[in-house]
Amino acid sequence: MKSILFFVSASAVIFKLSSTSESVNGCFRGICTGKTKPPLCKSYNGPEDMPNEYLRQKIWEFKKLEEKKNHNWNLWFKKQKKDMIKDFKKKNNAWFGNKNEKWNNFLYNLEEKWLHYNPNMKEEYKSDLYDVCSNWSDNQWIEWFKTHGLNYITSDFESWFNEIISSYNKIMTCKLINWKEKKKNEWDSHPYRLYEVDRWTRWVEKLLFLDKDIYIKVSAYRQWDQRIRNEEYLWNFLIRRIKKKYIDDVNMMVKQWCKEVMTDYNKWLISFYINWIENKQWNVWLIEKKMK
Repeated sequence: MKSILFFVSASAVIFKLSSTSESVNGCFRGICTGKTKPPLCKSYNGPEDMPNEYLRQKIWEFKKLEEKKNHNWNLWFKKQKKDMIKDFKKKNNAWFGNKNEKWNNFLYNLEEKWLHYNPNMKEEYKSDLYDVCSNWSDNQWIEWFKTHGLNYITSDFESWFNEIISSYNKIMTCKLINWKEKKKNEWDSHPYRLYEVDRWTRWVEKLLFLDKDIYIKVSAYRQWDQRIRNEEYLWNFLIRRIKKKYIDDVNMMVKQWCKEVMTDYNKWLISFYINWIENKQWNVWLIEKKMK
């Protein structure tokens, strides 16, 4: 019932403004603050009591006020957009600028790990190697490394591969959430915006069709509601745009880079396998194990 009367009231405003017969004799009061020119010294019960000139004036005032608020929003929004793109671009460039260093460090540490005795074989790979290898022949070591060792090395690479993608996505997603929630909350927490939300929420929840000022407030409410909806749309559109450019699309670039790295990894693995066997690296493992 309220919603029906709300739109009926909105129609009354339009009807009043389009009316060709203006009531300009006498004066009226009771609209909003009552401070008008000329003063309204007579109360009214419906749109027929309200001078068209005054109604146009009040709606025009609300419109100008909304234009000012829209201008303030646009200034704030442009600044946030500029700062956000700059922040994400900087973080993205920093990550990609260090990608080769990340790969080289990983490969160095991986090689060092498998050239030496690892006391955590059982914990890391559920391998009982050191329980059974004391009297192994060279062929047994070669067979173990071929069937088990290479798989363990590959699992190390895959773990790093997945972690490097996940870490980028996590960094950028956390940054996006921070921008989305923190900055928008700061804007929505401005005193005048809190006042607006409280004012119009209470106005709608009350029997708004009993409000004697409804013929003016309907227009003001609709302008406020449209402004809030527009702000939400623009903000969410910006967030989606940033997410696509710096998370979704770049995530594909990260995966593509990791695929290129995989080619280098396969070359390294073949070389490492040959050297490990030719140097009988298992002897180093056994010597280091005894020294522990």
